[in-house]
Amino acid sequence: MPQINCREIAENIIKELVAKPKGGRFLAGVVEEYDFSGQSFQKIKKSAAEKAGIDYRIFVIPKEITGNQEEIRNIIKTLSEDKSCGGIVVQLPLQGIKDPSFVLEAIPPEKDPDALHSDLPNNSPKNKILPPAVLATKTILSSQKINYLDKKIVVVGQGRLVGKPISTWLINEGADVSVAQKGDDLSVIKEADILILGSGEAGLIKSSDLKDGAMVLDFGYAKNASGKISGDFDPEAEANKNITYTPTPGGTGPVLVACLLKNFLDLSC
Repeated sequence: MPQINCREIAENIIKELVAKPKGGRFLAGVVEEYDFSGQSFQKIKKSAAEKAGIDYRIFVIPKEITGNQEEIRNIIKTLSEDKSCGGIVVQLPLQGIKDPSFVLEAIPPEKDPDALHSDLPNNSPKNKILPPAVLATKTILSSQKINYLDKKIVVVGQGRLVGKPISTWLINEGADVSVAQKGDDLSVIKEADILILGSGEAGLIKSSDLKDGAMVLDFGYAKNASGKISGDFDPEAEANKNITYTPTPGGTGPVLVACLLKNFLDLSC
């Protein structure tokens, strides 16, 4: 089955960012001390930022205040008031905090490259940016010369960072979209020309679940039963169809990071 070369897409975005003015401000990545996987993701973002010529600084939330919304919000607020800080990215989820909205609302919209602030509705034409997952989706589809407005699209997962912003954007664009969650009856995906996945359940979807010629954009990221990093889509199971897909790892992830960095420069410069 053909793979989409997402690393090349991400590299092209980074090359464009190298030539853009930087404004002299830094991008802050905030991650919990206990979140070892989150720290790894922050290092990936920092590495990509350095390639783009962006000053990316990682701030670690001490383990003593894990789960303390007030204390974590104070860290964010201090960064937001720093004039030399041009953007803030909080690594989610936050341990012991079911709804991080109180923390995230401390990030001013003009310093929110993740576009998570409530004053940045996904469909507002006044926005300078799109949520990174939305911009990544739009960029990948464009690279494949896909007109998503004449396709049947199914989005599985309604998370804050992936499924919800993507489905909201597509609906407001006028696309033919169905939304599902893991645990739902997923028979609707058999109709999908484009399947967008963000459930975080490794191997949830097999090629036999899809029609021939479908395209899969897989934002899922988890370990499968063998301990191997996998997306929601398992391309190795019953791989006898012409399914075009983004691999995991090395698929949507690099494009997401590049889009996040683009948002930072669009907001801060």
